[in-house]
Amino acid sequence: MSFTGPVALKNPDMRFCVLEDWAFDAQAHGSSTPQHLYLGRLVGTSQREIVGKYDLKKRRYISTTSMDAELALITANIALARPGALFYDPFVGTGSFPVACAHFGALAFGSDIDGRAIRGKGGRNLRANFAQYDLAPGFGDSFVADLTN
Repeated sequence: MSFTGPVALKNPDMRFCVLEDWAFDAQAHGSSTPQHLYLGRLVGTSQREIVGKYDLKKRRYISTTSMDAELALITANIALARPGALFYDPFVGTGSFPVACAHFGALAFGSDIDGRAIRGKGGRNLRANFAQYDLAPGFGDSFVADLTN
């Protein structure tokens, strides 16, 4: 293969990776070659750092039932939260799931049977969680409702 063009190791246009598939007991049998070699190209990276950004320990308003930030972000991702999408959380509580949806650009709404969870106390409330992360435009509104009756 003849490659043309400059080599840019510090800022490459494409990244490749070689994965080796070894037998479970390869070392015990003295094997020095893998079973398979796979060549892959990097097509995307994760947003792992956002889990720390939304960590419950750093959030102004939480309760005992607040959804873990990582689970909320994964759920919002699976639900395809994106700009232009509307999301409704029928058990909004302190808003972990709607905050995660707003992070991805969705407009989030919610309701809860316990109005105290939504209203909060002393400036610590559902709306304050959105403001803490500069996601206030992603908060549609919330209301008190009993969805079981």
